[in-house]
Amino acid sequence: VFIGVEFRDYRQTRLDLDRSLAFTQANDLVGYGQYLLGLRACWRLDQGEWTAAERDARHVLDQPEQPGVSVAPALYALARLHVRRADESVVDTLASATDKARANGVWQLIAMVVAARAEHAWLAGEPDQVAVEAALGYELAKRARHPWLTGELAWWLRRAGKDPEVPVWTAEPYRLM
Repeated sequence: VFIGVEFRDYRQTRLDLDRSLAFTQANDLVGYGQYLLGLRACWRLDQGEWTAAERDARHVLDQPEQPGVSVAPALYALARLHVRRADESVVDTLASATDKARANGVWQLIAMVVAARAEHAWLAGEPDQVAVEAALGYELAKRARHPWLTGELAWWLRRAGKDPEVPVWTAEPYRLM
């Protein structure tokens, strides 16, 4: 399911999320259920369903945290929402998402949170900080040949006045920008 969200395979991911969430509920897999609900929040965020994304993220974060990355996607989705809504708790939410991503060491989550931090810096009128944030994740994404994260972070670098190399395998929407 994470791959489907990462690679923007929205139709198939929705089906996978529905099936997977039903399975976790039927089998009392609380931690995995939290993780999947956080991924659904990410999916909904990408689809423009901000209210539903926030509802999913807050549902995850209102439960006792399970071990591992169970709450990381929900924190990311909520952080991105707070950035875009200029929510007063954006700094704290970004810090929590950053801490959780780094603690788990999952490079994709780190790069996703870095992209949210770059967006926050851009909206705050801090292009130098945009470049700092985006550069942190860009090299990770490029080394892993991740077309979507490489593209988004290259785009933030470009917005900050940098001229990153955009590999030919970068996701087409970003490559065209």
